Amino acid sequence: MNRYYLLMDYLVPIIKMLDFGVESRTGPLQCSFEEKQEFYRDNPIVDAPKTKCIGSIRKEIRLYVAYHDIDVGHFVIKAKNRKQAYEFAGILRALFSLRFGWQPVDKPSYYFLQELHRIPNHEWTEERLAKEIQNASLSGAGMDIPNLREGYAINYEALQEIPIFINRVWGDSDIIETLDLMLESRFLFFGFMDGGYYQSHYRLERKYLSQWELQKKYFENRYRYETAFVAAFKGIERFFGGKQIKKGSIEDMLNSYIHTEIKPDTVYKRNFEIFSKLSQAISYKEIIKHFLDIRNCVAAHSNRKPPEKFQIIEDNIFEIQHFLDELLYKAIFKKQPKP
Repeated sequence: MNRYYLLMDYLVPIIKMLDFGVESRTGPLQCSFEEKQEFYRDNPIVDAPKTKCIGSIRKEIRLYVAYHDIDVGHFVIKAKNRKQAYEFAGILRALFSLRFGWQPVDKPSYYFLQELHRIPNHEWTEERLAKEIQNASLSGAGMDIPNLREGYAINYEALQEIPIFINRVWGDSDIIETLDLMLESRFLFFGFMDGGYYQSHYRLERKYLSQWELQKKYFENRYRYETAFVAAFKGIERFFGGKQIKKGSIEDMLNSYIHTEIKPDTVYKRNFEIFSKLSQAISYKEIIKHFLDIRNCVAAHSNRKPPEKFQIIEDNIFEIQHFLDELLYKAIFKKQPKP
């Protein structure tokens, strides 16, 4: 039996592309139900909110944008079972985190997928939607009903990218699990930054970060840093099929990967560990060896007194997340057909 799953932490406004590539976003309006009805009825330039399907997987799973209280929009997944719904939602959350920096709430007091027997209607009030969620709850109790008006406002670019991303990722269990591990690493240490922020702010500020500040941050966050690093390293292992990475097998592992831009001698450009005086250009084979050394020395064996060069600091976590992001980008957005 099909069931509907409302994804929390994101709001979908009414988006319309105007002339010259200008994006118009409307809603949710901060006024009464009746005033909203009047606004959308009397403003022909603004599209009226309506439920629409924006993506599907073999008709088994559908993704809708559905509204309640006239113009409060959410993503709603229609799926045959809970496993499918959570896999689909995990892909969406990873896309928003990796590509746009919209990191979902970690361990909230509510379920990030709220279940429903039917798809929301724009004429439902917020109270009606909350009641529908409660009626669909199998336990009748448990976690809180969330604030249905909080979340990242989705833009036109993200809406356009969703069906492409879903169709390239769905069915690839290695990529799906890698995305989950990358998301978990970012829950522990959020390493997202766009190129503009890195060039204009981070690289300049990092140069002036003193040694005592780095040490203090290390002692304040050591176990969070180590756990975030291990999650990202597990993501690398999962990306290459899930086998434990060993030094002697890295070259064969990279050579056997189908993508021509993911090979032992592919050059990786460091962006963060350069501040720890490591070389900028390094091969994929050597950077994975480097991460393996850190994982083995510090994280895997609970070394209480790791050598200073292996103490995990922000540079290392930023770098391993950036490297894993590069692998995922090539595999998903530069996907090559299998021979």
